[in-house]
Amino acid sequence: MVEPSQLEKYANDPELARSNIASLFEALAADESRQNYAVESLENCGPPEISQIPVLLKALSGGDSLAVYWASTLLGRVLSDGSVESAGLLQVELEQALCGSLTRSLDLSAHERILWAFGKASSLQPTTREVLERLRANTSPRMERLIESALDIPVS
Repeated sequence: MVEPSQLEKYANDPELARSNIASLFEALAADESRQNYAVESLENCGPPEISQIPVLLKALSGGDSLAVYWASTLLGRVLSDGSVESAGLLQVELEQALCGSLTRSLDLSAHERILWAFGKASSLQPTTREVLERLRANTSPRMERLIESALDIPVS
């Protein structure tokens, strides 16, 4: 477990935080002090390094709501800056992982952040679009707006 003093360094140094994503996700599951430092670090670190994507995918598939929220946030940043394609990674893999998390029993904020991440992609795979269209038919107004944003549907 990462010590709070090290987590404080991550919170004050986005580059250091970006290269220690796994430690930050471990701290999300720890006591409140560590959690707070981890959240601050993740908030300020910007898009993660491509090498950290496996950590984010693991958090999406097995993490609690807080871990899924932050994994979705960081994946949204990656999708937004276009580094997925330039690194030769398949965006479809990220979208599949995000879609898989939509089916998990998570806090509403985690589901909303997954939808936000989809909205950061320049385009979505047809299978992802189908999943979002189905979800749109039976969801809350806020989630519907996030889905419409991801699908580039003008908000009425």
